[in-house]
Amino acid sequence: MRKTTKEIGARLPPDHPQVDLVVRAYAAFRCDKPQDPAVCSCCIDPKLRADFFSPDIEEMPLYYVQEWYAAAAVNPLPHALWTYLLPRVMEVVLCGEEPSGIGIEVTFRGETGKAELWSPEQWQVLDDFQRAVFQMQPEKYQWSLDDLICTFAKGGWSAEALWAQVLGWPDAVLAERLHRDWKGYHALSIRVSPFWQGDSRMHDRYFDPELGHRMEVFAYQCEDAKLAEKALLVAEAIRGG
Repeated sequence: MRKTTKEIGARLPPDHPQVDLVVRAYAAFRCDKPQDPAVCSCCIDPKLRADFFSPDIEEMPLYYVQEWYAAAAVNPLPHALWTYLLPRVMEVVLCGEEPSGIGIEVTFRGETGKAELWSPEQWQVLDDFQRAVFQMQPEKYQWSLDDLICTFAKGGWSAEALWAQVLGWPDAVLAERLHRDWKGYHALSIRVSPFWQGDSRMHDRYFDPELGHRMEVFAYQCEDAKLAEKALLVAEAIRGG
């Protein structure tokens, strides 16, 4: 019996703004089904392993994806397998779900963020996907902006280019986002993902005096009192570094 969208889990509804991107992803990455999921046999249910490639990739249940991530994978992951799985992984993320229970930062198990690895059509989908994830409404998921930057940087994208993209956001959007991510019980606190593993470059970017000045100038020019207060708190947190 064919499973329903609800039973499959993490499928974008037809009216979702990114549904066309997902359709493009499945088309661009269409390839033959692999024979081996390339994960440790001890880490995955034998029945699930045997059935892993039975559903078409669009109908692969969310728990299949998550069980695959929970198992130790071959390193490096075969490119053909990663090509096959990528569109489903992209749809899961765009639904606000984590493929892995470890953290969003380990989403890209195979080499991904290098244009030379893909056809022009595939890379365009990946580039559009990255930008779409950064534009998702924060209330649709629990990841911080830093989590997402780390995710794509770990996947092979340039952290510097990702940060430049964020700095290109309107002041209001940037102030809201940083305030949301940094707010605590009493004051704002700049936090970074542990998956940076001691690399302090992203941490240092958050304490850039130019960013603090930008938020402060915006606060004094903003006519929305609540948003102005958020921007000032962001500026204070940056200066506190």
